[in-house]
Amino acid sequence: MSATDNEKSLYGRRWNLVHEGYFSDPTVAAPFVSAIEGAINASHPSVVADLGGGTGFIVAILAEREKQGDIVFLDVDISPEQLAQARDPHISCVACSIPELQRQRLLAREGTLLACMRSVLHYFGEAGLKPVLRHLRSQMHAGEYLVHQTASFARARDQEILNRLYEGMDTGKWYPTLDELALALREEGWEIEAVESAPSLVLTMPELAQRYSIDREVLMSLGREILAIYGPTPGTFTPAAEGFTAWLSYHIVTCRAA
Repeated sequence: MSATDNEKSLYGRRWNLVHEGYFSDPTVAAPFVSAIEGAINASHPSVVADLGGGTGFIVAILAEREKQGDIVFLDVDISPEQLAQARDPHISCVACSIPELQRQRLLAREGTLLACMRSVLHYFGEAGLKPVLRHLRSQMHAGEYLVHQTASFARARDQEILNRLYEGMDTGKWYPTLDELALALREEGWEIEAVESAPSLVLTMPELAQRYSIDREVLMSLGREILAIYGPTPGTFTPAAEGFTAWLSYHIVTCRAA
């Protein structure tokens, strides 16, 4: 069992409080929501499916803004605890993992699908990135949109620091550079229309210890190791009164099935 399994204890009612409410902050989410709305206006989908949508926060915002239309909004997640919090009457829940997802679970009739996802791809690790992008492409028709906010780094050095941190915590998570992400998308049948930065996620050592149930002394030692190798890197990894602070970089990528 990896440390990522431990974070499931935060699923449900507590999830929206994680990392100072980053994942439930409308201001933080605004650029991502705007990118999805742009894709909605361009493609006029029958269904908008938020993959790994958790408590339904993003899709609920979209459903509220588009409630005069006839779009079906879906929150797709494998966690019953997360889906139980998605109580907005304008959205429907689909209990399914992304690798097992089939188009017919989302769109029972002819129509156009738009998929979105935020902070999901790193769960599949380095080896799983391309297979999951390939699977998603296999479920989409040419021209349909995938809009995702994915943890990724403009600089390889920053990527290396954060991957060393998450490997040291035994999470199984892995973060690409932006170039690696773009290459993987193109190789798996996606055309990139736009890329923009999203707010970084600030990670304090106490928050990481709680989220992944890791002993603080273990994290202190890991932080010292990273600082000894790379030195303080403002905006990526720096010492703090309680160990260290790290920043997880995000980019919003709007792409279409080729």
